[in-house]
Amino acid sequence: MKKSLRALILTLGILATTGIGSTAYAQDCSTVKQVNSVESIQAICAKYGTAVPKGVAVKAQVAAPCKAAPTKTAPVKAATTKAVPTKTTATKAAATPAASTSTANNKLEKEVVTLVNKERAKQGLAPLTDNVKLSNVARTKSEDMVAKNYFDHTSPTYGSPFDMMKQFGITYTAAGENIAMGQQTASSVMTSWMNSPGHKANILGKNFTDIGVGVAKDKSGAIYWTQEFIGK
Repeated sequence: MKKSLRALILTLGILATTGIGSTAYAQDCSTVKQVNSVESIQAICAKYGTAVPKGVAVKAQVAAPCKAAPTKTAPVKAATTKAVPTKTTATKAAATPAASTSTANNKLEKEVVTLVNKERAKQGLAPLTDNVKLSNVARTKSEDMVAKNYFDHTSPTYGSPFDMMKQFGITYTAAGENIAMGQQTASSVMTSWMNSPGHKANILGKNFTDIGVGVAKDKSGAIYWTQEFIGK
């Protein structure tokens, strides 16, 4: 009986990680279509008499190049491949808390890029270039989510991911964004993204050539993750 209960809790934990709060978007020249992919976790929990676990959240968004016909989207598969301020404080004596945090965040960002290219290599896809300017956009987006206390593709400061890229001088033929919140390691956030078809589609996007990754922590230590993808 104890083994069965543990299995149920593990299953709910996986669903919470990859389902709760998960949203995918696709955009064509004139419209934006939203598809919700939330699993009925509440129903599962009610069935087995357990509380809804507090899961981390992930979201994906892509932009479609302008075409005559709009891109069709399906639940959790909306992220089709056809769909789109740094801190420098250092002292020789001793690193300040801000500098230490920046270094730790940068390490996490590089780890995510490495893991993304490992997943692409498994599928015979070319590696994505770690784009410094795009990483700046991603980092700023994560910092903005922390500062403004929101978790969404649309920023109250910069607008949509695609508007934000343009504000930072980023040009593209295709672009996408993955965001996540709550995972504490690069491997755990990649597991969350790879277990979601919409986010996986961005990571393995054949039209993408460059990636930028940015992380930021809130006061509680929760990490906000952002991946930006573009095709040149």
